[in-house]
Amino acid sequence: MSLLSLNHDVLYLIVDLLPRQACLALSSVSRGCHRIARRKAFTYIQLSTSAQLVKMHDTLIHNIDNRLIWPRKLNIDTHKIMSREAGIVALAGILEHAWDLEVLRLPYLSWIASDERFRKSFIALPKLSELHLELGQEDTIADLCRMVSRPKTLHLGFAPHTTSEHAVLATQAAALDDVKDLFLTGFRLRPVYLHSTPVFNLHSTPMKAYPQLESLTLHNSDLYASLTLFPGIRRLFVPRVFFLTHPGPPVQRHPWRHLDHLRVRVLDLHHFSTFRCHALTLDLTPCSNIPAESDTGVVSTAAVVTCDWDHQDRDAECFTALAQMISTKSSRVRYLVLKFWSLTLAVQCMEIMPAVLASSQVIAIHCSVRKALKGGWRVTQQHEKALVSAIPGLRFYCKHYDDRAQEYAEVLSSHTDWGRVESDGDTRVVRPIAGWMGERIHRYLQSPGFCETLRFDEDEALRYTGR
Repeated sequence: MSLLSLNHDVLYLIVDLLPRQACLALSSVSRGCHRIARRKAFTYIQLSTSAQLVKMHDTLIHNIDNRLIWPRKLNIDTHKIMSREAGIVALAGILEHAWDLEVLRLPYLSWIASDERFRKSFIALPKLSELHLELGQEDTIADLCRMVSRPKTLHLGFAPHTTSEHAVLATQAAALDDVKDLFLTGFRLRPVYLHSTPVFNLHSTPMKAYPQLESLTLHNSDLYASLTLFPGIRRLFVPRVFFLTHPGPPVQRHPWRHLDHLRVRVLDLHHFSTFRCHALTLDLTPCSNIPAESDTGVVSTAAVVTCDWDHQDRDAECFTALAQMISTKSSRVRYLVLKFWSLTLAVQCMEIMPAVLASSQVIAIHCSVRKALKGGWRVTQQHEKALVSAIPGLRFYCKHYDDRAQEYAEVLSSHTDWGRVESDGDTRVVRPIAGWMGERIHRYLQSPGFCETLRFDEDEALRYTGR
């Protein structure tokens, strides 16, 4: 059957599943394939030199009426382009006619803010759904406020010299009106008082509502100032070191905050003592400080807790402290997801789990190892038997491993085994279940309905698709 005999809607679906390089090759096969694959082939373009930008500009302008070759996603990934006037002029000429552009990454916009033609073209872009922008000079913040597009995803980077007034002004721009996912990098405000002299008072700034905003990610940014500006967020991710606006205990500087999902790179759990969430993800590092007495509820009040060790070596001190919080009498934790870098670390923690989790109310455990040779899980069989026997309420157990040739190599193979914990005489064993059943249970245990009620219904779980 000829590929081109298929319905065009089916062909476009097939092309959407292909990588961009494959679409480039397919577009050269015939005129029919060119018509179908060319749009996907030019969907994403990444440029790293001024010469590439000038060549692209000349090609596009020469074929200005052929909208199939105009990019939908454009990534300017280095400052080398911005250091040459020819590159700036070429970029301005492209943006002037890039009416279909949906994703734009401009990490060094402040370097070209003086080009008036570029600024007018950038402001007038009508269909941007995702924007990555580096803010620096006052002009770039003014351009952000005048933008026509209302992106759904917005990444804003702030230069170190950006004043508090201009940083807050950028977060009040109309371009944020429809944003669902907001990423802030380097967003920092000076303290309210510095050497007894008022510098900037955030609370005197008129606050703006963001009804569409759901997710906030902070990289090296002021946590509490961001929460003051965006009080309605449901998901918060803090993957990098953050800065605090106000001194004093966390409870005194910020009210309780309830979230659907909180993900943090843990340095000290005290900083998040005012948070409550349905799902908590902890990215643990060698510097993580989690003494057992530090928990004020952020761990024990979550229904789902994910612990991610993103390095090779780590002693079990952090895990023991977390397991003790999970096992408290008032703990709401029902689903525990453990992600380890190596099988050695997994075994080390599994030796501890039966004793510290015996009093927990966990009903499902998911153990994942990023670097494990095929068959390596056999060394954990005795620990698994001890674990499922120690936790009375445990109903499901999953183990997952990735086989990698080297430490940071790509995954060669991946395998997941889901099982139901059942009684077998005087012992408890794990009976295998179908992968699709385990996947639906995995999604159901993280659903808002379960996290709020903590009532597990297996029939409902097997019907749950996550949509």
